[in-house]
Amino acid sequence: MKKMKIKTEKKLFALLDSYTDYCRESDGRRVVSAAGFCRFCKITRGEFLALSKTLPRGFDIAQSVFLDEAINSKISNNAAVIGWLSSYNSGESGGKEDAQINVIYDGENGDDWQ
Repeated sequence: MKKMKIKTEKKLFALLDSYTDYCRESDGRRVVSAAGFCRFCKITRGEFLALSKTLPRGFDIAQSVFLDEAINSKISNNAAVIGWLSSYNSGESGGKEDAQINVIYDGENGDDWQ
């Protein structure tokens, strides 16, 4: 299979749909991820990250698909969630460099932290 060229959101979304269907049909052996998508499309991570410049909306939606699939995966201890959050915090996901994830815990035992 040749490397796929992704020049429009329509093409990106069609590939995302094909890839997520491919993973779902694997009986849980494949978790949807950006790395898996790159492999499926025969593109490099750099080529995928470049979509943040050429198709910023589509790229952001793709990242949301990867995160949603990872969070809702039936696989326990899903490393894809950890990997995605790690890449998000480092700016690789296309998120803003200064983006941060805030966790707020309002404990009942007086150990409140934010």
